[in-house]
Amino acid sequence: MTKSIYVFIIHKRKRAGGEMKCAKFGFKSGNILMASLLYLLLKEPSYGYLLVEKLEEVSIDPAFVPYGVVYRLLREMESDNLISSVWKLSESGPSRRMYSITSEGVEYLRRWTNNAQNNLKIMGKLIFSINNELQTKESEKREVNVMKYCFTADESNGLESVLSYHFGHCPYYVIVDMEGNRVKNVDSMPNPLADEHNPGDLPSFMKDRGIDVIVTGGMGPKAQQYFADYGIKAITGAYGKIKDVLKEYLKSEIVIENQSTNYDGEVEIEEAHEEGEIDKLKKENVDLRRQIADLKSRLTKLEEKLGD
Repeated sequence: MTKSIYVFIIHKRKRAGGEMKCAKFGFKSGNILMASLLYLLLKEPSYGYLLVEKLEEVSIDPAFVPYGVVYRLLREMESDNLISSVWKLSESGPSRRMYSITSEGVEYLRRWTNNAQNNLKIMGKLIFSINNELQTKESEKREVNVMKYCFTADESNGLESVLSYHFGHCPYYVIVDMEGNRVKNVDSMPNPLADEHNPGDLPSFMKDRGIDVIVTGGMGPKAQQYFADYGIKAITGAYGKIKDVLKEYLKSEIVIENQSTNYDGEVEIEEAHEEGEIDKLKKENVDLRRQIADLKSRLTKLEEKLGD
């Protein structure tokens, strides 16, 4: 218990017909203290200083309850006939007041208990409703938190990069931090596992970087399952510049492909007889995707103008 009990611990009184009356049946700390004292006197008559010590029985720390507050409250309750007192002679020391609860005090305690139970029901429902609303607001807040999107890329040019078809052997990744529909940060990085990696290496790498969604041109079903096991959503079938792909995704225009093929990983280029021929094919493939991406970007801009 904290010292904040001092704020409300003095029992409130109001004037009615020129007399001082106890403000009955409230659920404030002062009334809780009064009910606690009546409860202790219901058990047995007691001296004032002993009542303070016995407050521990009702989970009130006596250290935070001044004796003056208790004696003031006892005088108020006695003036309202809730308790009575008699002087008891002491063999050692001065006489002391022995307090006892009256029939009116018992009735007050009964009514206070009923009122407290009703208040607890109301408070329980209110606490339940508040907790539910807080959880809802927290969920809504989480929904607008930053999401990390990873795009496979043929080049290190941020949102202007062309999306790569291969998720594993692409030369670069473009990481985009999104808050709702707002781009918070764009980071291009080389693919550290482009030359060689084992199944599951890339999903683990993406998980360590906090990636939520990976967007690529193609990915086998087993590879998609690896990502799913790490809680990463895989979007396939996309093409074009990353900024255009991102716009389409936010508008839900990208179709998530559930490929039925059985290959594990990316489509591999057939091995040519000479390395020079392979490199040439790869370059032509990248150039072709770049041209398609440029055409798609122009088409998107024309459609937006026509829409205006």
